[in-house]
Amino acid sequence: MPKIIKDLKDQILASAIKIFNESDFKGVSLRKIASECNIAVGTLYNYYPGKKEIMFDVFNKLWTNTFDYLEIFIEENKHDKDLFIKYLDELHEEMDKRKGLGRDLIALEMQENQNSKTTDLIGRSSIAPLQNKQLKKVIVYSFNVDESEINKIKNIDILTKTTFILAMIYKDEHQDNKYFLKDLVENYISK
Repeated sequence: MPKIIKDLKDQILASAIKIFNESDFKGVSLRKIASECNIAVGTLYNYYPGKKEIMFDVFNKLWTNTFDYLEIFIEENKHDKDLFIKYLDELHEEMDKRKGLGRDLIALEMQENQNSKTTDLIGRSSIAPLQNKQLKKVIVYSFNVDESEINKIKNIDILTKTTFILAMIYKDEHQDNKYFLKDLVENYISK
């Protein structure tokens, strides 16, 4: 009779996060995760078909935790005139903690789908709506825009996604980019 392990999928995810935090994407293997959970690799396959799927859930979980943290940060700093810049700084620090996980998942996905030159990892993840909603809130507080007006701004969703992507892709130029992004948002909402 097979043993039943309560909340095994949650344990698998927690183990994958632990191993990822101790090493990086390349340091995570199904064998290590199974060993950490005291289960057979075959049992792991009952929950995840492969490393990419586990790491996608790790990506979502870590970013959900980040946005929970950033939500508190926003509320604590909502009256700070430099909230937008400070938010981007916090976002940048959180991205550094991910050790390029999103980039590694995108590369893996593109390798698997050699016919496609694009991927929509962020769009398929659970973080896209969180990121969009949160950045709108930061814009409301930072630029004194009425919350009901922010959704009327043409292409505001594209602006928020662009801000997040630029912050993520060009993180080495973070110091310059955060002021560019602030100017971009200011100019965009003033029209």
